[in-house]
Amino acid sequence: MPDPTKSATPPGADGPARRVAVVALRLVAAAGVVWIGFLLLIDRWRAGEAAVVVAGLGVVGVHTAQRLGDQIVVVAPGGPSFLTDIEPLCSSLGVVLAFAAVAAIVATGDRRRRLRAAAIGAGIVVVCNLVRMTATVLVGVWEGPGEIEPFHDGIATAFAVVFVLTALALFVGTLCPPRRPNDPRSNSSEAAARKFVMSGKSRR
Repeated sequence: MPDPTKSATPPGADGPARRVAVVALRLVAAAGVVWIGFLLLIDRWRAGEAAVVVAGLGVVGVHTAQRLGDQIVVVAPGGPSFLTDIEPLCSSLGVVLAFAAVAAIVATGDRRRRLRAAAIGAGIVVVCNLVRMTATVLVGVWEGPGEIEPFHDGIATAFAVVFVLTALALFVGTLCPPRRPNDPRSNSSEAAARKFVMSGKSRR
């Protein structure tokens, strides 16, 4: 008779469930870090973005723009003045924190590769988002404040989708590089496959 004191579950059978639980906990922790970091840093981050946009406007010849907290005021001589506000969802902070949290908490493997993946993804998003915001303000300067919203909701939003997806693809590609033919793991898999085929032939 089977021993009732022994578990009928084979060793390691709960391995996949444990791994799923660990990944779920890491995702929850990463989401918490992103949320707390966003609440703590968003005001300063938007103010910094506004300062960079004003500096960029000065480079292209618009010297009448000023930063007012996380807002940009443009006093156009001979034209209408206007104010633009950097909304929290228009900021790059959320995506930057998400890349950092996934690389630090969720992903595993070489730390330098994870750091490089987060830096690449975050760098693309930060730079491209600053270009997007600067272009939006320039449209208001050159075409009038009434053209800001259509440009923001159309071309600027499409550009944001493109650069976020590009950053995500490069982030994942750097984080999980494809295996090379001389990768020991690939070689071991091929050797196991050959061994299986040869054992099948020998049985015949």
